[in-house]
Amino acid sequence: MHIARFLLLVLFISVLIPQIKAVAAEPEANEIQKEWKISAGAGLIVAPAFTGAKTYNLLAVPDIRVAYADIFFANIKDGVGYAVIHSDGWRVGPVVTYTFSRSEKDGGSPFRVAGANSAALQGMGDVPGHSFSGRFC
Repeated sequence: MHIARFLLLVLFISVLIPQIKAVAAEPEANEIQKEWKISAGAGLIVAPAFTGAKTYNLLAVPDIRVAYADIFFANIKDGVGYAVIHSDGWRVGPVVTYTFSRSEKDGGSPFRVAGANSAALQGMGDVPGHSFSGRFC
């Protein structure tokens, strides 16, 4: 019953609060600056406290994006990447991403704003955040 009320509250909040988005101004005089795209926004996500959890949390997730043409990108979801090969619709290059930490105390995400604490992860230790490097194509 508590989950149903919680989900209704999240639905109500998500309908009332529109997504906030800001886009950088593009000066007409300088063609190079037109290639840059910068935006900031936020979203609400209802998700299990951890994989396999019976409890759910409400997460307020930022969405910050910076891109230069189809060559460079940086955002929270995809990381930071640079297209070394950019030809005929193909993009290939290195990327660095980051996964956020998890606390054994409450299974929490750094983005958690509501939801019950869970003791199910007690004794498993905290999981620190990590950065990963790789490639995209």
